[in-house]
Amino acid sequence: MLKTKSFRLYFLIIILLGVFSFTTKVFASTVVTTDIATDTTWNLAGSPYIIQNDIHVVPTATLTINPGVVVKLSQDDLFWIDGKLLAEGTVDNKIVFTSIDDDAYGGDTGDGNLYTAIRGWSALLFTQTATPSTLKYIIIRYSGGGIEFSHSSNSLVENIEVNNSSRGMLIADSDMTIKNIDIKNANTGLVIIENSHVYGSNINIENVTGEWGIIINGKNFNDPGFPNTYSSAELENVSIKNGAKYGIHVSQNGRLKLKDAEISGFNDSGINCNSNSSSYPHSVIDVTNTKIENNKYGIYSFSCYATIKNNSIINNLNYGFFNVYNSTFNAVVVDAKNNFWGSPTGPYHATNTSGLGNAVSDGILFSPWLLTDPLLPPPPCCSSVLFLPGIKGSILEKGSDTLWPPTFFSNDISQLALTSSGESVNDVHTDGI
Repeated sequence: MLKTKSFRLYFLIIILLGVFSFTTKVFASTVVTTDIATDTTWNLAGSPYIIQNDIHVVPTATLTINPGVVVKLSQDDLFWIDGKLLAEGTVDNKIVFTSIDDDAYGGDTGDGNLYTAIRGWSALLFTQTATPSTLKYIIIRYSGGGIEFSHSSNSLVENIEVNNSSRGMLIADSDMTIKNIDIKNANTGLVIIENSHVYGSNINIENVTGEWGIIINGKNFNDPGFPNTYSSAELENVSIKNGAKYGIHVSQNGRLKLKDAEISGFNDSGINCNSNSSSYPHSVIDVTNTKIENNKYGIYSFSCYATIKNNSIINNLNYGFFNVYNSTFNAVVVDAKNNFWGSPTGPYHATNTSGLGNAVSDGILFSPWLLTDPLLPPPPCCSSVLFLPGIKGSILEKGSDTLWPPTFFSNDISQLALTSSGESVNDVHTDGI
């Protein structure tokens, strides 16, 4: 009997140790159930802040969130910013918006079970009444919409991480500059629609499970009464990798200017440009200094104006560039001169059957092409040894005439002259030290 009780006590201790070892408990938190109606600050002492229903920052209020604060939202909760949000984390103390079931930040605020399935919250939504806000060093996890700007312009948005969310960021009828954006494991990365104009730099999007890494669309998806609005994006230093369909999709009077980018690993096309119908003006893409590789199509264009220069378009499965070119509306010739297609022989085409590079379709101006990949670093060039007149030990000669060290009352020094490109005017060589 004593042995049985001892065994039970030992077993109970093991269970308790497991609970306290593997479940992070929350010792302080703040529950938020009402709108933010006055200027308010959320600080570390009250973190995590638990939001249990949709809340608003009203138009007359400013909510300030200090570095390191964790905000946790219940299933489908929407955080409306009708006023102003100042959420400025730091590189070491980021501000986190996540699900109430996410024990990785702010401890266990759910049911006490470390392995509970995580239910997603809705989004951080900036509306037309919102005043320009600041989002810096923010982490978004397990959301439906990520960060949304709807008729809300000119907020400062930089150093944002979005993980395991249906969408990373939506910008609708808004003008915005975004910097240092990292979106991973999302259904859609970045959505730019309905007369929005965006400048973005240092954007990384990986593992897209839905249709688009980035979409730029001129009209409102739900309202056919916007045929003449356009959206534009000027993006640089962009990396988009691995997805189910398109790396970047430009459609219905969308306009893209892209440089210094890398797009790879998409099951349909790295860049897909589609004007959809004659009801819309032609979409436009301008792509430079970009590597487009390992997609089904590098670029696929349907009635788009395209300028594609100084890119590396290689190792795509079907075509490097396919341009639909079969009717009056679709008969748009695109400019793809001066690109590298994977071989110095150029792209394969009926007019260049010796081309061993990625194939191109009709309706594409591809000649001349680049003979080498412009995005590879240059090979080692020159000796790292520098001979400087005046440094003891260098002997420089022209033929058998010693120019350095120079002799008195001679023209030795003038014969050491260099051209504007750094070459010796005379045939000068070294002869020992």
